[in-house]
Amino acid sequence: MKRLLATIITGMFSSAIIADPLVLPELPPPEIKIIQPKVLTLKKAMLLSLDHNNDIRVAELNRVSQKFLLVVARKEFEPNYKLSSSATYQNNTTPKYNINPQIGIKTPFGTQIDLDYGKNFVGDETHSVTLTAKQPLLKGFGPEVVLANLRNSYDNEKVNRLGFKDTITKSVQKVIQQYRKVIADQNKLKVGERGLEAEKSNLKKVRLLVKHGRKPEHDLIAQEAQVANRKLTVIQQENSYRNDMKDFLALLNLDPESHIKLDDKIELYKAKIPNREEALKIALKNNTKYQQDLIKFRQDKRSLMLAKDNNRWDLNVEASASLDRSGNQSRYEEPEVKLNLSIPIDDVKLQQGLTDARIRIEQDKIQLAQERRDVQKEVLKEINDLELSKQQIIIGEQSVSLSTKTYQGTLIRYRHGLVTIFEVTSRENDLLDKEIELINDKIEYLNSIDSFYVNLGTAVDRWGIEIQY
Repeated sequence: MKRLLATIITGMFSSAIIADPLVLPELPPPEIKIIQPKVLTLKKAMLLSLDHNNDIRVAELNRVSQKFLLVVARKEFEPNYKLSSSATYQNNTTPKYNINPQIGIKTPFGTQIDLDYGKNFVGDETHSVTLTAKQPLLKGFGPEVVLANLRNSYDNEKVNRLGFKDTITKSVQKVIQQYRKVIADQNKLKVGERGLEAEKSNLKKVRLLVKHGRKPEHDLIAQEAQVANRKLTVIQQENSYRNDMKDFLALLNLDPESHIKLDDKIELYKAKIPNREEALKIALKNNTKYQQDLIKFRQDKRSLMLAKDNNRWDLNVEASASLDRSGNQSRYEEPEVKLNLSIPIDDVKLQQGLTDARIRIEQDKIQLAQERRDVQKEVLKEINDLELSKQQIIIGEQSVSLSTKTYQGTLIRYRHGLVTIFEVTSRENDLLDKEIELINDKIEYLNSIDSFYVNLGTAVDRWGIEIQY
């Protein structure tokens, strides 16, 4: 009876526990999702740099003010409008109101024409119209002189466009070089990790050989030291990769902790390199620095022309006519013509300006000749460097192939007791060094191609970038 009662109580207690709503059911284990880093290609990196690079964004803002300077220069030879008005209040007098619209225009020959209309709203309305014209006859006469500043503004716009293109070119080139630097780090890290795995595998083999008495104990110690050294090398390579990746993301103005992986394939392509004569022609036509110096030379020749013009006599003629009307009465003034003459006498300051302008012309000639030689020297040097880089890659690939065979043969000889562990380590280090050297040669070759086209001034077109000036 007691046993039956205990069973009933135990069952009731168990049912109560199961029915208790505070007891939570067992939850399924959480799912762990690993976020795979996005692979960023070189083309996408270039496009990102155009949108996010700080140097390019600053240059785009500067272009706004630069373009406005040309608008201001053109406005000088367009009709200029002005409207002024006034209201006068005084005790015990009638308020006076006046409106005065004006229009003026300057022609390429230096003629300045102004039309002035005035109207006074008090008592009998009064109107006045005045037409004036001024024409220089010596100093300041002719389109070459009058349009000199406008033409300089157009040349400044060309210089600014060249500078904007150069900023984009160098910013994108910097991104490309840093991208390839990270790629080189990734490939070097793979070589290092592969070398570490090989050293660990060799360590197991040496340990077995020592255990069976086929190799001395110091071979095991030497191999363990080699594994430790290889681990340190891999750690250093990982650190270089992380730092270079952060620098790359900083160029794109992205979060340094962004989960991004670069395409680590080093693809060599055949670049169509023009011959020396054609390359020099292209460089002189498109090289930013040389073209900017040419434009500066053209502007300085205008400055010399203006300096000569400033030393001329200032002779101009002015004509004016006016018509006034008050109520129903009109008064017409006869046209007036006035001839003005100003002669500079022993004006040393004007003579100094002329001398300085002539000196700048001679300096520009020297600078252009030197710039032309520099462009020629740089183009020829880069063509030679490209040829040398291609030969280095061919030799490097052959060297890696031979080092691989030598290392494999050394391993076989070591197992048969013909060489020491130190020779095996030396051959392996030599192989890894050759592989890393080949990676550097390939990256240097690709960077040399880009640098060559940058100096030619055609890199932007080659990259497929269309610049909106």
